[in-house]
Amino acid sequence: MLKTIYLLRHGQTLWNDQWRLQGQKDIDLSPKGMLQAKRAAESLIKVDFDSIYCSDLSRAVKTAEIVAEGRENEVIRTEKLREVSFGSWEGKNLQEITGQEREYYKSWLRDPVNYPVPGGESMVDVKNRVINFLDTVLVKKDEKILLVSHGGPIKIIIAKALHMNLSHLSSLVISPVSLSILQYYEKQPYVILFNDTCHLKGL
Repeated sequence: MLKTIYLLRHGQTLWNDQWRLQGQKDIDLSPKGMLQAKRAAESLIKVDFDSIYCSDLSRAVKTAEIVAEGRENEVIRTEKLREVSFGSWEGKNLQEITGQEREYYKSWLRDPVNYPVPGGESMVDVKNRVINFLDTVLVKKDEKILLVSHGGPIKIIIAKALHMNLSHLSSLVISPVSLSILQYYEKQPYVILFNDTCHLKGL
């Protein structure tokens, strides 16, 4: 059976605008983020999803609810699709982090596995919770599945499909409300679309 996984990052928040690390802080969508989510919903209107899952953080829940509006799908929330916890960096912008911990931040970008964020979640732990959840979804009969999540978990799912080392995650860019698509045939993943934001044209 061919399974298609649609990976949608949440819409923009005020903290995204300010380049602040959100992590697991529960930050809502900005007005622009709401509009972005509506554009994503319009682009997916012809896709008949068998199931819709999302992170339980507000920005992902609202994005998923906008996509699900008018559909019969229940939006299933799960903490396993939450963003990486950024510990003491949450709420700080890049200027603050690079001003206070510049060298460590550079090391984290190069190798987030061996340089975890102070007080944050290890990348191995994040990978375990995200991939374990993905595995439970893949064994179900559903053929078209939407996962609404965050940059970190989406990168991990794509990296897994590409047999990519976690240390290289910073090489992947997942833009707000971007769409990536994976197809699984006989458990073999294929990356069909990556970080697509064509639906945002004109915004």
